[in-house]
Amino acid sequence: MRKNILNYVLLFAFLFLSLFINAQSAAADEDTGTYTTCNPDGENATRTSNDLTPRANVGTIDDRSCYANYKESILYGKTWGIYNITHNSNKQDTNGLQPRIERSLSRSQTTGVGSYAKFTGTLRILEVGKTNNTNNDGTYFMQAKGKHTGEGGSTDPAICLYLAKPVYGPDGNGNQVQVSFNIYREQIKYRGGSGAAGRDVVYLTNIAKDALTTIELKVGFKQDPADSSKKIHYADAIIGGTAFNWEIPEPERGTQSGIRYGAYRVKGGRAQIRWADTTYEKVENASSGVTITSAATGDWNTGSTWVGGNVPTINDDVIVNHVVTVERNGVGAHAKSLTCGASPAQLIVRENTSVTVTGNISLSRSVDAIIFYGQQVNGKIGTITFGGTYTSGRRTQIRKRLTQDKWFLISNPFVTPKVEHTTGHTSTKLRTNGTKLAFASYDDSKVVGSKYTYFDTGATSGQLGFFDSASTLGNAQGYSISVNAADVKDDYVMQGKQHDGSVSYALSTGGNGFNLVGNPYISYLYANDAASIADGTENILKLNGSLGSDLLVEDTIWLWDGDNGVWITKNRGGAKYHINPLQGFFVKAKSTGNFTFNKTMETHASNSDVFLKNSDNRFEIDLSIAKGKKRVSTSIRYMDKMTTDFDNGYDSSIFGGYSSSFEVYTNLVGKDSGKKLAIQSLPNVDYQNMIVPIGVNTDANSQIVFKADALNVPIGYKVYLEDRLNSTFTRLDEVDAYYTATVSEKTTEGRFYLHARTSALSLDLELLNSVRIYKSNISTLKIVGLSQGKTNVSLYNIIGEQVLKTSFHTSGSKEISLPRLPKGVYVVQLETETGKLNKKIVLE
Repeated sequence: MRKNILNYVLLFAFLFLSLFINAQSAAADEDTGTYTTCNPDGENATRTSNDLTPRANVGTIDDRSCYANYKESILYGKTWGIYNITHNSNKQDTNGLQPRIERSLSRSQTTGVGSYAKFTGTLRILEVGKTNNTNNDGTYFMQAKGKHTGEGGSTDPAICLYLAKPVYGPDGNGNQVQVSFNIYREQIKYRGGSGAAGRDVVYLTNIAKDALTTIELKVGFKQDPADSSKKIHYADAIIGGTAFNWEIPEPERGTQSGIRYGAYRVKGGRAQIRWADTTYEKVENASSGVTITSAATGDWNTGSTWVGGNVPTINDDVIVNHVVTVERNGVGAHAKSLTCGASPAQLIVRENTSVTVTGNISLSRSVDAIIFYGQQVNGKIGTITFGGTYTSGRRTQIRKRLTQDKWFLISNPFVTPKVEHTTGHTSTKLRTNGTKLAFASYDDSKVVGSKYTYFDTGATSGQLGFFDSASTLGNAQGYSISVNAADVKDDYVMQGKQHDGSVSYALSTGGNGFNLVGNPYISYLYANDAASIADGTENILKLNGSLGSDLLVEDTIWLWDGDNGVWITKNRGGAKYHINPLQGFFVKAKSTGNFTFNKTMETHASNSDVFLKNSDNRFEIDLSIAKGKKRVSTSIRYMDKMTTDFDNGYDSSIFGGYSSSFEVYTNLVGKDSGKKLAIQSLPNVDYQNMIVPIGVNTDANSQIVFKADALNVPIGYKVYLEDRLNSTFTRLDEVDAYYTATVSEKTTEGRFYLHARTSALSLDLELLNSVRIYKSNISTLKIVGLSQGKTNVSLYNIIGEQVLKTSFHTSGSKEISLPRLPKGVYVVQLETETGKLNKKIVLE
């Protein structure tokens, strides 16, 4: 007996010593080199461009790290896939997403009992992300994925993520190193849950460094043993032989089961994950839905509304024979197909809710079988998506309330509806000016002041604004509208057939090329890359801009905030943005062609406050000016891969379809193109040497107040506004900081500049180098950014002959008339009280 005990003790000691030694020593395929963010052999053109063929690991590569590309090693008798990432190494995304090298696996797209996705493999963990904050420590090595019906979360939400956090111990030299890893399941509390409020982090087990650990993850649907009419959506994992099962909340909303694995997230340091023996299988069983018919007038999500007492699910064919309401702020309505019978059958969709139909919509009631209300204060109109066809000749109706006496840009969400169905409806309360209605189309080719054409009840055929009973609104076209009702029910009504496919608007290059287009669906649409990048779906700017059909001068959309009277500018590089249902907006065409909307862009997910930023941790400054109650702003973003010149998709001009009397903008830090920018994206380095020119248009002799919302300012840096007229620097990144200035002219070119620097003191040479010199026209040289005092200007041709010399006293900007000169390269020599500056210009 003693001998057996001694043998066990010796065996335990040997195993413990082996584990300890193994944890302290580097694995044969471990990267022990100096930490770097990026390496030349880690760069990749796209997320899928650098992979091995053949390879040991299953799945499609998603490489968003410039530290190292996917490689393989042979160790312990197995071939290992190597997944190494470092902090800040994601150069594929410009919206602050975490680095990753993962593999995606095709998803189980059905929700029937027995549908599942199953992944197996052998895991080794060598290193995970480390920070000074334990909440940010660790790296995900595997995750369960799957979309759901209704609103909430990202476009491609994680259901749960398996997180490895470091446990430290001494190495042979007494240094604290990662010796093992606590494994957690970060699981949603509800569909779309994110952050501390939306997810729980549950401890599962501990894995030693470099220990070979078998893994199985199965995500799928099974029958609920407590209720055979219900299903359980589950994510069951087996880690090192121990099962960790979990039931996903709101199983009725799940539409997919998917899995990704690799290495994802490193908020500090480096992560090194190894995978071998990977396999994947999936089973897809269609759900056995039933036909559910309404029993009485009532709430869609109340059992008594339906025959049999069961609320319809996404698998059921639904027949509505009564007035059924999807109540506001509810969980939404789901159906496989939707049929509305003859009157009184009607589906009412209230504010802040949604309807999801995977198949066809069939209507018998001719005018308003489906009606959407957007009449609640701060209420967002409900949304609908469907995957099949829509009955021709049957109309859906929307009733939308707007703020009285203000102008808005709206869209036509139907297939060529009749104008009179809006203008003649008793609930439409348009403002009028004589016989002209406050409802207008836009044509940029017309002269300033006449670009909008208002529908006119007094116009005759051939006259502007004429319409009759046959006149229709254009597909995917935007319109301007203003309402005023004596009873304060400031509504407008539209009705028609919903689009069940792609929709296009024919762009015009007339005038300055601005076109007023509109969302053609009663749903939100992915507008930019951040909104759709998670699952690779299309977005409006990607499809129609420089990465797609290349129809636009700029990958930018301009939206009018009618309540606040300001333009909102969005581009591909901004925070996630979804176009609202019924929203009209401007784009600028560089060529004729069809601006296209696809149903794959649709989502029920609404926007947060449009002025809130996402948590992408990038340095960003929103600079605003206020005059009385009116406030406008411009944005400066510091992003990887940007330049100081114009970066299409990341820099955006202010709206130029027609002038505004109050606006703030920036000019390019690099080569001046005359562009006035609403958004300027700059390199995420060398902040101190990038002085941003600020321009203001306002009434002469008015007082304006500058404020800045500075996010994620780098340590040691501060944000200053320079006023060269008054020779002042004012720090704006502190709480409640502001600067008040009186402007004597309508424009302020050359007066205001924004600095990100470690101190307010500025070298004279640095200020001189920020002076911009360019041709404003063929016979005028413009100098912007001058400090107060005497300035001498000389112009020399290419052989050194002086062809112009002048002197003046000024600050801000100065225009100089040029003599008639031959075409060619010239050098401008600028001499001020702070020094000399030479700049080259080309006269053509």
